[in-house]
Amino acid sequence: MAAMHVARRVYLYLVSYISLLVLLTGAAQLLRLVLELGLGLADDLRGDASSLREAFSSAGALLVVGGVVWSLHWWGAQRTLAPAQPGALDERRSVLRQGLIYAVLLTAAWQVASALQPLLQGLIEAGPAGDSTHVRQAVSGTLPQLLIYGLAWAYYWRVQAADARAAPARRRAATLRRWYFYLVNAAALSALMFALAELARTLWERLTTLAPLISSDTTGRFVPIAASVATILTAGAGWAWHWTWVQRQTRASAAEQQSVLRPVYLYVMLFQMITVALSSLAGFLHDGLRLLLGSNPLASGDSLLTAAGRPLLTAAVYGVFWAYHGQVIRGAAGRGQAEPPRPAAIRRLYHHLVAAIGLALLAGGGTDLLRLLFDLGLRGAATTDLSRAAWGDQISLCATLLSVGALVWGGQWARLQQAAWGADGADERQALSRRIYLYLALFAGVITLLISSGLLLYEAFRAALGEPITPTVLSALTWPLAAELTAGVLLAYHLRTLRGDGRARTAGAGTGAAPVRAEALLILVRGAEPPIWPAAAAALASSLPLGSDVTLLPAGSVTPGEVRAWLAARAAPAPAPEPLRTEPPLGDRVAVSAPPIP
Repeated sequence: MAAMHVARRVYLYLVSYISLLVLLTGAAQLLRLVLELGLGLADDLRGDASSLREAFSSAGALLVVGGVVWSLHWWGAQRTLAPAQPGALDERRSVLRQGLIYAVLLTAAWQVASALQPLLQGLIEAGPAGDSTHVRQAVSGTLPQLLIYGLAWAYYWRVQAADARAAPARRRAATLRRWYFYLVNAAALSALMFALAELARTLWERLTTLAPLISSDTTGRFVPIAASVATILTAGAGWAWHWTWVQRQTRASAAEQQSVLRPVYLYVMLFQMITVALSSLAGFLHDGLRLLLGSNPLASGDSLLTAAGRPLLTAAVYGVFWAYHGQVIRGAAGRGQAEPPRPAAIRRLYHHLVAAIGLALLAGGGTDLLRLLFDLGLRGAATTDLSRAAWGDQISLCATLLSVGALVWGGQWARLQQAAWGADGADERQALSRRIYLYLALFAGVITLLISSGLLLYEAFRAALGEPITPTVLSALTWPLAAELTAGVLLAYHLRTLRGDGRARTAGAGTGAAPVRAEALLILVRGAEPPIWPAAAAALASSLPLGSDVTLLPAGSVTPGEVRAWLAARAAPAPAPEPLRTEPPLGDRVAVSAPPIP
């Protein structure tokens, strides 16, 4: 019977989704034709009756066929939700139904955004001149899609809200809802940050070069900033609405606070923000050092002020959102609740991944710097012929890699070490992500030593067999020599860290610490119908943190007073045993006459 229900749902909801897309496509095409004819933009169709008939026929066929098929199948799906139906609540909670709803919401949200952005861009580009042809083209090309898919989104959002009121989503159905919100938030926020950075760079260039915001053509359109402003308005509205909804649900629900998708979303966005911000700052530092050391990083026509502002403004935009999302994570950690295992694993994975990237930059910068110093000391060919500009480029690259790598790796690794060697650091030291990081560092160090040692021996054997030692040969020695020295230092440090973790784990295992007992809360339910208790217990369990369980123990007619008395007796200390006595007290002694021994 369950398989029959699943097959029926798959059929109904899959056909409903496909036919709905056909319906919406036909409706948008038909409305666009009507608008173009009404606004006088379809002159080619007006004079060609055959093309006009073909356009209306195509749109009408999609509208009618999609509408009929969707109406029949959606009516069949909605009919099972009647209160008289025995499985109405299960139908509302079904993963397939929720999958259809959120698939439609995601598709409609994408179509609305892809129509709203060019509509706003066209209106902004029209500018004060108010080019009527440009405005009419923007309206007729985007407004039908915006209206049709906006209505579809609003309808299915109401369907989702009705389902949530009647039967709150649990487990996989709730996970589908989270996927929708976090996907929309990730896409909208990424577009918002990119557009904000682009707008900031454009305004800075126009300000520092004294160029006008309004283009020099006869229409007077705001072409340079129109696309960025339209994207900011569209993506900003979408992200603000969805993120506010997510934050409101998170504050009200323990299940949302313990969701795994929430830290995944936050740390993925943090990784994007830190990558863009630090790469922008690294570009600024690199170009600044090149300029100080005699090289010219400026492109043709750029001023120093213009070139310096671009990376700094980009880093500032992403840095603001980075700080905000970091505050969101710290706020979640400050609620006083124990961190569940999976969100803790995601947090550790993020910090170890960033630390690994910082370590790679640090190792690359250190190797390059040592290579330059060795080559300079040995008078190799790689440095003796360098010009002042080339020296500036080399040194600035090394300094940038070292500075950024030390900042990223040092900050992340200090945080990880503080957690690992704190009061409750056993879980941090034994975390899988930490061990992967350490063994990956060991692997990279050993492989680097293997390759560099082989190259050094190769050059040594060549020299021993009579190969002349030229500046080119000396330069060939500097790369493996620098790599071997850098890899040896990092390998020794991470090996020492791994051994320290092992000693701490061994010491912890020998202490024989007592197992931690889980706290329990007794809830006495009396006066309700027993058949509804399993559903109520399941609803309670779905809102509790991971690792918690709810057990039903039928207790007959037990009263709250009896439960309190049992708990009080269970918590009271056991009475001390009476001391053993070898003879009765003095006052209790009695004379006993015994018969003589024969």
